[in-house]
Amino acid sequence: MTGDIQNAYLTAPISEKYWTICGPELGPELEGCKAIIVRALYGTKTAVEDFRNHLRGCMDMLGYKPCYADPDLWMHDAVNKDGVEYYEFVLLYVDDCLTIETD
Repeated sequence: MTGDIQNAYLTAPISEKYWTICGPELGPELEGCKAIIVRALYGTKTAVEDFRNHLRGCMDMLGYKPCYADPDLWMHDAVNKDGVEYYEFVLLYVDDCLTIETD
């Protein structure tokens, strides 16, 4: 199965501190106010690393471990309905993912 993580960078907390001045698109009550940016943005120096670290935390929480040969390939111990042990795999590339498992 393949998938795409929608708005990938917007899900990751950032490691650097950024702020902006709010524009008119946020309404007259917020226009001109300073706002702290708390999620990764495309184009920042650490956006890719921040997203990858966030994704790593999610995969760890799901019980997957990175492959030694390729840190973008994640493995998880599984047992099929016949009792045979095998690995489930998730391959991550930027915001795309491919899963390999049995029924």
